[in-house]
Amino acid sequence: ICHPEIIRAFDIYPFMVELHSGFLSAKGEIVKYLELAEGWGFSRDACTLHRACLGHSLAGEEAMLPNPDMLICTTSCDSTAKALFPIADHFGVPYYIVDLPWNVQVAEGPDIQEYRVRYYQQQLEDMISFLEKNTGQVLDPERLRESFRQANRLHFAWQDIYKLKSRRPCPMGGKDEVVATGVLMQLAGDRQGADFMEKMRDEVAERADRGQGVIKDEQFRILWLGPYIAYDLDLFDHFEDLGAVVVKAELDLMYTGIYGGNLDPDNPLESFARKHISYMYNGLFENRIELVRRMVRDLKVDGIVYMCAFFCHLLGGAQRAIKDTMSKEFGVPTMVIDVDNVDPRSYNPDIVRSRIEDFIEMLG
Repeated sequence: ICHPEIIRAFDIYPFMVELHSGFLSAKGEIVKYLELAEGWGFSRDACTLHRACLGHSLAGEEAMLPNPDMLICTTSCDSTAKALFPIADHFGVPYYIVDLPWNVQVAEGPDIQEYRVRYYQQQLEDMISFLEKNTGQVLDPERLRESFRQANRLHFAWQDIYKLKSRRPCPMGGKDEVVATGVLMQLAGDRQGADFMEKMRDEVAERADRGQGVIKDEQFRILWLGPYIAYDLDLFDHFEDLGAVVVKAELDLMYTGIYGGNLDPDNPLESFARKHISYMYNGLFENRIELVRRMVRDLKVDGIVYMCAFFCHLLGGAQRAIKDTMSKEFGVPTMVIDVDNVDPRSYNPDIVRSRIEDFIEMLG
């Protein structure tokens, strides 16, 4: 699914397939679904998140999930649009693709070319018509405004947490961010999601005010780029055992935005279009580099770990440009980990931990 802020205005419970694949991986249950998908002919070179979703969705009763009533996606990812076609065919449900226009200017921020905003706004209006047709409801404008107000509460609280992470010692670490990113992905527009994030913000603020860090002796601050290794979240603990804290990861910014400004409940579709078009992966890599610059400065980063999911061009691109830029401008070294973020079959935890130990020793 995509656009939970809009979908929730129809009282639909959205379900994000990528997030669920991460859950399956973290629980150690993903391999059987990958093997099912591969046995049906889906290539192992394709996106692992979507292969797992295909295996899980097409498995029948074994999947133990309600059948979908409809499927919606955007073209923001190379794989999503085509990966969901077999699921729509299998369940015989309506499928709608929202076409996201590319952001072609460097760090253009909210000043995106107006014809792109208008095009995407029309895409959103067409999606709403699709939802009205398939739910038998007419969108309530006040319900949409309320969804956007709740989404803003969620995002504002998350922005506060980001600022608190600049404190030394850092009051929140990598594992907590994994949990929070799931909330950002799935619960934007939901009051419970906003309540959860505000409570997390308040707890992080209390820890920061007490000077309570993730570890007692914080020696190094690490910025994590790319997705998490879902089946080995204990990797964050290994950094902490070595005196390093993963103070930030960038994946959340796919859902919260950074250049496009805040959502406007009184102008929901235009503000959403600007925010979504301007997100960091939707455009030239110079925008992503500028974002990494901000995080390195704001969070006083000592080293960068770039988790390169080799199946994903969207997440894995620009690694050399980022590595060279951060080294040249800030003297911050980058370690690249080439693994699959949800498929553990080609992963060697001992080798990865050994490389991390060497990297942290180099920082010292």
